[in-house]
Amino acid sequence: MNTKTNESNLIIQEGYRTRSDEASMPAVQSTAVTPMDMLKMAVSQGADLEKLEKLMALQERWEANEARKAFYSALSGFKAEGITVGKDSRVTYKTDKGVTDYVHASLGNICNVIGPALSRHGLSYRWDTVQAEARIKVTCVLSHELGHSEKVSLEGGADSSGGKNNIQAVGSTVSYLERYTLLAITGTATEYQDVDDGRGSEGETGDKMDEGALCDYLSAIEAATSKKDIQKAYMPALIAASEAGDQGAQNRLNAAKNAAIAKVPA
Repeated sequence: MNTKTNESNLIIQEGYRTRSDEASMPAVQSTAVTPMDMLKMAVSQGADLEKLEKLMALQERWEANEARKAFYSALSGFKAEGITVGKDSRVTYKTDKGVTDYVHASLGNICNVIGPALSRHGLSYRWDTVQAEARIKVTCVLSHELGHSEKVSLEGGADSSGGKNNIQAVGSTVSYLERYTLLAITGTATEYQDVDDGRGSEGETGDKMDEGALCDYLSAIEAATSKKDIQKAYMPALIAASEAGDQGAQNRLNAAKNAAIAKVPA
């Protein structure tokens, strides 16, 4: 008779658990203890105020961290949808330098495409606008339903191109910055189009942005005294040049930025 016992059928001995016993036992799920659980236990045990305050602070930090993780998970889910925003609005105006003619994604179109997709993941957005010393600053705040939020800011001068009056110039800049801060905070780009990409009709100089506006942007970059201020002046300028399809302007802006950065003390 073979006295060897298969490992899966060990003889039951008092005080020991066999593998067959373990297989028949229900799985025990471990539950992580949260700061709120610890707080409830402390209250039931009559803990002093100092201990309760520390546990409440710990709970707040825990909730903030959970909200932050939920924010990034939701943003990842939004990005996985592969959102694309088409260019639906055309801008055409004449200057002494020629005709500027380009298409772009309007603010309404961007909101109509991005807004519902964000909502599906518990995300929402809003803008804060500040105007001071002829500069307009727009901040887009992206928030998750659990409370975590992040923001992106851009600023620029009033857009007086195309014969706008003062109020229209401010409104144009606000709309412009709202578009690009929303695209930036969500990591969304407008769809590239190989027609009507900012070039004018034959014989016109539609691939040039307004020279006066370009000079204002260059002056703002040159006047900046810190890398942060240089970047603030450079970004809206680069966007404007890119939207107008003016590669020469982009090159001049890049050169101005690099020269300004080189002057900043190390």
